[in-house]
Amino acid sequence: MSDAGEPIEHIESIVGERLADLADGPLLLGFSAGLDSRVLLDVLVRVCGAGRIRALHVDHGLQACSGAWADRALACLRKLGVDGRYARLQAPTRAEGGIEAWARERRYEALESEARRLGASAILLAHHADDQVETLLLNLGRGAGLAGLASMPARRDVIGPGQMTGRRTPIVRPLLDVRRADILAYARARGLQWIDDPSNEDRRWRRNRLRHEVLPALESTVPGFSCNARRAVAHLQESLVLVEEIGALDLDAVRDPDGRLRRDRLRDLSEPRLANLLRHWLRQLGLRVPSRRQLAEIRRQIVDANGPHARVDFDGWRLCRHRHLVWAEPSPRTPADVSSSSLTMSAPGRVALPQWDGAIRLVRSTGEGIEWTWLGAVPIVVRPGKGRDRLRPERQAASRTLKNLYQEAGIPPALRRRLPVLERDGMLLYAAGLGANRDPAVPMEPGGAQLCFEPGASTPAAAAFTRD
Repeated sequence: MSDAGEPIEHIESIVGERLADLADGPLLLGFSAGLDSRVLLDVLVRVCGAGRIRALHVDHGLQACSGAWADRALACLRKLGVDGRYARLQAPTRAEGGIEAWARERRYEALESEARRLGASAILLAHHADDQVETLLLNLGRGAGLAGLASMPARRDVIGPGQMTGRRTPIVRPLLDVRRADILAYARARGLQWIDDPSNEDRRWRRNRLRHEVLPALESTVPGFSCNARRAVAHLQESLVLVEEIGALDLDAVRDPDGRLRRDRLRDLSEPRLANLLRHWLRQLGLRVPSRRQLAEIRRQIVDANGPHARVDFDGWRLCRHRHLVWAEPSPRTPADVSSSSLTMSAPGRVALPQWDGAIRLVRSTGEGIEWTWLGAVPIVVRPGKGRDRLRPERQAASRTLKNLYQEAGIPPALRRRLPVLERDGMLLYAAGLGANRDPAVPMEPGGAQLCFEPGASTPAAAAFTRD
């Protein structure tokens, strides 16, 4: 770049374009106070105004002087009139996947938590074009697939687990098309000061070895390597969009009206298309992308195996199949040893059942229901069902065991253990997923009580299986 004005105007223009389509609201900057985030802070204040910017400095606790860096970062923010906070992490002596991976994951968690607290419209990170090339090489060395080789998107809208918590805060990287040399030129033109982290020179870290040793060698061997690598990433990101669109179309095609996947439709897909659909499905749930080995195991048990039901635990979730239906749910807080409890029900309303992660809703029946005065005369016991419990689904029908009725209703065995039953004076009144006992001993009246179990968020599939 030829003069001091050019890098300032150029970078401000790029950042302004990146932020143009964001919703109104605070913008949360991940602020290390190093060169890159210091330049992004300066640009944001000039483009958006200090009042819209919030900042979070994450102290990973990995350097003896990190506390002093946090103080300098907050002082810089105060000087510019930007509201900022810091989060201090307790670094472990060892971490699965390495300290770098631990620091990255905890940093993103802290930023997401702060963004939710603020109601921020985006999280802004200061990754730049050279970081993109380094990420490509690191992921190539790991044998990553298309999603890994596509490296960092300029914007990422992350889906919350199970889509139950809605979208997480978008992550935006406004400097992703800006080279490190141009960022340095901007900082010097503006007379900025920043923190130099000595660990950036430590060749023990793979990214630092790439930056200081590998990339210079590649540039000297293949002139223009970094520029061409960024172009390749752009091509890969276009391909990734197409692959994800195909995954979304296939996912819609195999879903039933309740959002469960039909195994017969999964089996109709080619092997690469099925693998792509499963990856897309798991990403939509907010889960990490499985390795090839993990994906093969998921496919073997959930799609290919012939047993009546299957389950695979993955990334804190449970992938389940019962007969021809496949679904996912958070690993349950199953009340394996839930003790019986009692409650009083005498009027329409909703009675929470915390142990069962759900509630019983009482409504006034449009036809015949349980007699209100009789229902409220004594406490009702809520307890786990037993296979030998008996219930009469129709007045004229014989009573049958819950095990038999659950099998007929297609309710998976694993789900049955999380469905409560209600009894009065030793007689079953209601079984979640099956309905009320129509035994003649249960007095009925027009407009009487109708019971319904409402499962909570930790059992999303229950709502589809338990319409009684």
